Amino acid sequence: MQLKVSESPYLLKYFKYQSIKRFLLSLVFLVFFIGFLGSAIWIVLSKTSLSAKDLSKYYKTYNTLAILFFAAAIAFFSLYLTIQIYDFLYFQKNFKNKKMSWKEKKIPFFVFFSSILSFVFKNKYLYNSLVVHTEEETFKIELYNFEEHFKIISSPRLDYLYNRYIKVSIMDIALSGMLLALFTIITLLTKYTIFKFLTINFEYIFAIVYAFLFRYLKGAILAFVSDALSLIIFGKIAFWYWAYAVVPIFIVIFSSAAFELYKRNKNIMVIMSNITLFTILLLLEFLFYKKISGSKASSFAISEFFGFKRLPNIVGHILFIVFLCVGFVILFLSFYYFSLPSNNSLQKEKKTKISTFIFIFSLVFSIVVISRWIWGPYAWISYSEYIGRIRSKSYATDLDWYFGLMMLIALKSFLALPVYVFLTWALLPALKFAKKRYLDQNIWLKY
Repeated sequence: MQLKVSESPYLLKYFKYQSIKRFLLSLVFLVFFIGFLGSAIWIVLSKTSLSAKDLSKYYKTYNTLAILFFAAAIAFFSLYLTIQIYDFLYFQKNFKNKKMSWKEKKIPFFVFFSSILSFVFKNKYLYNSLVVHTEEETFKIELYNFEEHFKIISSPRLDYLYNRYIKVSIMDIALSGMLLALFTIITLLTKYTIFKFLTINFEYIFAIVYAFLFRYLKGAILAFVSDALSLIIFGKIAFWYWAYAVVPIFIVIFSSAAFELYKRNKNIMVIMSNITLFTILLLLEFLFYKKISGSKASSFAISEFFGFKRLPNIVGHILFIVFLCVGFVILFLSFYYFSLPSNNSLQKEKKTKISTFIFIFSLVFSIVVISRWIWGPYAWISYSEYIGRIRSKSYATDLDWYFGLMMLIALKSFLALPVYVFLTWALLPALKFAKKRYLDQNIWLKY
């Protein structure tokens, strides 16, 4: 069956809507490309105005930032071209028009690299002479599945992965912008208000939120942008370092995998949460015991914390006992969870709340321990060596120095950990509603 697009208001509206979405997305990628490319050029040019002393001091930082921004510019330009090529293939594969000459058929190919020219050409010329070919002879056009008819990806597996993790919707873009704006506001509040005395890193909370709403790829991109945005707000973009930049990306990937497992089977995830929790606790105690067993001293050195530069070994054991008690509380809740029946909706809701709390506590605790306690000291030592603050490379292998930093970070995050758990647990119902209402139910808006 042949349908002329210009004679069908439904088809004309449908394809113009699809075209507008791809046009707007390509403009977003183009703006990011220009922004990153301009920043990279500015960094390269600014190096020429530095004195020899400053240039030698910040040479590595400027080079790293220039390479990073150039890479980001290339990535966004690749995404921009991908959208334009996809748009060209969309018409090339799905539309057949015998009335158009060979030169007219090739016009989209020559203008696809320009989103504006392509958009104008399609709206002013192409739609008026296009014919859609369908296999069915008679059907109601409003009920026909044009998304399935016009899709380019034919592999079911690739189509599933693309629809689930790569496709971008208008709601994705809007929600991402709102989250980035909220992240900016909270970052400013924690920098210039009374909240700056708190040791809470809201970037971790936002990374978990990105993982829940957008999962792996889109969430990791948002986490990377948030990290760079916080440095720009504080005027510290020149101090960007990979060891810190990978932390929010790791949190997104780790949290996304955890949310996927929790969604598939809550019972298995409750068991895995307990195993993960006690494994991390035993690992921390083993590392601390190994550190103090080789030393006869009754205390260990830390960076200054409330005037203290050394803490007795008993402090480390007390911290372990406290978290071990919390671990047993989680274990008790797990046994209580499995003992509850699921005969009615109230009992099911109660079990869901318990399993959610166990999962969230284990997730947040694992993230804090891995990214802050274990990775944090290495990142600080590596960065200090990078900027020349530490001249001796022996610090990188000095266990006394490493564990001193670990205990300092653990003490500072001791009060923040319950806040992370509470905020994440409290936000989860609202995030579930937003994901179901604005993302999952509007999957047909994606492209």
